[in-house]
Amino acid sequence: MLRSKSSTPTQPWVLQLLTLNYLIEGSMLPNGEVSTLLAGGPHYYESRYVTTLTNVKVQATGNHTTQDFFAPEWTVEHRGGLVGLIPRNEACTQDMLKLTQGKKLVFRAVIYAGPYVIRATLEQPAPTHAFETYAFMPAKDAQIDCQLPGARLVGFRVPLMVVNRELWQGYYPE
Repeated sequence: MLRSKSSTPTQPWVLQLLTLNYLIEGSMLPNGEVSTLLAGGPHYYESRYVTTLTNVKVQATGNHTTQDFFAPEWTVEHRGGLVGLIPRNEACTQDMLKLTQGKKLVFRAVIYAGPYVIRATLEQPAPTHAFETYAFMPAKDAQIDCQLPGARLVGFRVPLMVVNRELWQGYYPE
């Protein structure tokens, strides 16, 4: 039986959510909320979006006494403690790259976000777009270091992540 393109099943995403205290890995089907989040623009600021992952592993990133654990489902609000999204399979990576394409200015930077220092190559919107309308920005070749004493997440390298600018305490170009 032949299928039209519109009936092709969507590939699930495997991704990690980096929050102020945890690294959560699980899966989800891509949805319009994540598309709005990654595409940028004023629509993001009109609602409080959430991302829900299934079959998750939760790991503390700092010196918490919390042991790693598994949960059937985990929900994170984007405008609270979500530092970034990290694709972990090809479907997620390719979809995120498509959703964040068109960014023109590329530069290496050091970002301070919550307890993390993130060194990455940033891609920001072209000068014709308002920088402030992009809450999430792609960051390539990133290294994430939690700065808390005894932190578990140190030297964590990822080829791509999308970083939440609302949690930035500052950044500087390298």
